[in-house]
Amino acid sequence: MTLNFHSNLSKDLSLILNNSDDYNVIIQVGKNQDVKEIPAHSVILRARSPYLKAHSRLNGLQKRLCEDILELLIASDELLLEELVEYLQEYLIKQQNNWVQQNSVFVLNKFASYNKLQDFCLESVCENIKPFITSLEDSLILDKDIFYIILERNDLHIKEIDWNNEELKKTLSSFIPLIRFTEISPDDLFDKVCPYKDIIPNRIYEEVEDFSYKGILPKTITLPSRKENLNQRSSNQACKYYYQLD
Repeated sequence: MTLNFHSNLSKDLSLILNNSDDYNVIIQVGKNQDVKEIPAHSVILRARSPYLKAHSRLNGLQKRLCEDILELLIASDELLLEELVEYLQEYLIKQQNNWVQQNSVFVLNKFASYNKLQDFCLESVCENIKPFITSLEDSLILDKDIFYIILERNDLHIKEIDWNNEELKKTLSSFIPLIRFTEISPDDLFDKVCPYKDIIPNRIYEEVEDFSYKGILPKTITLPSRKENLNQRSSNQACKYYYQLD
């Protein structure tokens, strides 16, 4: 036998409306002087309204990490809570602007679909590109479309001449060791690498020169040769077979 107490439970809960001594929320309805206050209980509001359940998390937002706020932003967007999406973007822009600027690459990569947040990041980058460069060095990944938008903007506060060798060297420092210099011919090294000598770490460049001109194997560059693709390998084998027949 199945017992069903739903009707009695609903009746008991409805008594709270008449006897609301322990309410913890006041809903104000009306405008100006014509305002009516309705006592309510947050636990019931959260249970009955997904919007209020998400909105209740806004209490104490300033103490939460920005990553949590961004997760809430995604959840709010999925639930079509447009007001909450707008609020969270405004909060990040006004209250957490330093964090957003310092993590602009992360925000632009993951949250570019949120227009207010994207516009703020782009304006901040154009106004002061240094935090953006620092953020880029930490992540090393930026969507090419976002990078194109930044370089295309007319309000980017940096002159082309300001991209000096030291800044370029610092920005590319993580990429230079990934170049297989030992596979570059002496002629290409002289024509195509030497002009960029100033942005290559001295130790690496000296080893490259020693290998290219003296045949001394480098000590720090240990990357293996890149694998040939199937088409290239097949082509080489076909050529060898042809010459053998000839």
